[in-house]
Amino acid sequence: KRFLLSPPTLMPPKLDHPLILYSRATNVSLACMLAQEDDNKRERVIYFISRTLLDYETRYTQAERECLAIVFATKRLRHYMLNQETKVM
Repeated sequence: KRFLLSPPTLMPPKLDHPLILYSRATNVSLACMLAQEDDNKRERVIYFISRTLLDYETRYTQAERECLAIVFATKRLRHYMLNQETKVM
């Protein structure tokens, strides 16, 4: 309940800090979060993206879906990652 009352605030990326890409794939969807540590070492969210899987993608193995999530994120968030180190979690 506390989380719903205080949703995360998105922040613009800082060029001097590495980015962190979290990705998750389920049987029906892909979700990714791009984050970065602020000056106080607290992780802050920059961007959330998600989509449902297409019919043929639901037949991928879990490893293939995880790779698909990373590909999806790097295509959509490429402009953030071009000139910055990005850690994939």
